[in-house]
Amino acid sequence: MYQDESRIARAIKVVGILTFISGFILGIVFGNTFQRVVEVGRTIEFAFNWGLMFGVWASSVVSGLMFIGFAKIISLLQIIANNTTPAPAMRTRND
Repeated sequence: MYQDESRIARAIKVVGILTFISGFILGIVFGNTFQRVVEVGRTIEFAFNWGLMFGVWASSVVSGLMFIGFAKIISLLQIIANNTTPAPAMRTRND
């Protein structure tokens, strides 16, 4: 009969999950690529940038949750639309 979840809601949910996955991977890549400089005595060393990694992870979690939440709203609206009957057509007066 009717689907409980629309195709658009599923597509947006997939985008949210892909945001989680890509954010996790990019956080590690960026943390390693943009290393911070640490001075140890007279030598300079490069260290993994933990702050950048956690920042990318946090932003991807927030973005992914926004997409998944929006998909849930669309899914719930689709369920409401499936359970309601259409309103009768309005009659107009022709003078």
